[in-house]
Amino acid sequence: MKRFLIVAIWLCGSGICLAQDTKQEIQGLYQRIQGFTFNSGDPSIFDIEKANTNGGGYAIIYNITEKFGLFQQMGFFGGASQNGFNMRLITELQGFKVTKTKGPFDFYAKGGLGAVIWSFSGNFTGTQGGFAVNYGGGTEIKVKEGLYWVLEATRLTAHMPNLTGLPGRTGWNSSWLLGTGIAVHF
Repeated sequence: MKRFLIVAIWLCGSGICLAQDTKQEIQGLYQRIQGFTFNSGDPSIFDIEKANTNGGGYAIIYNITEKFGLFQQMGFFGGASQNGFNMRLITELQGFKVTKTKGPFDFYAKGGLGAVIWSFSGNFTGTQGGFAVNYGGGTEIKVKEGLYWVLEATRLTAHMPNLTGLPGRTGWNSSWLLGTGIAVHF
């Protein structure tokens, strides 16, 4: 019931946003997770220490006013590999974005909640989901009317799956999520 309520609120909110007379935007992003760590509880099985992984994704922003909007963002990240163990992840985040315009710059802060899907291969194989929180900010620099260059630094905090059942494992990981890309306003 809880998931149904969340989906219903999101769909209704999206419809209201689309009905507004403000600009919407789509961002295409290249992103990098900086300093990812996963401790299994037993280093002889596997551990990933301070790894970096790259990926890409997109964000759709529904601006309710010039200063406030809602976003939905997807990210797809390649493998973080160490000791014969490979990990990939997908993020799906939804939240709010607050913007302040100064000249050709649109500075923004954003925060949201969502899900992360972990895919493992190598010593262990499988897929598990978890909860994620994302917060931070960035800027959009106007290139020409309707086209912006995006620079973003956020913090991605994600729940880590329990693959081994051993004590001392990492329950949560908080890493920098750095991104750049293009935004199209319409």
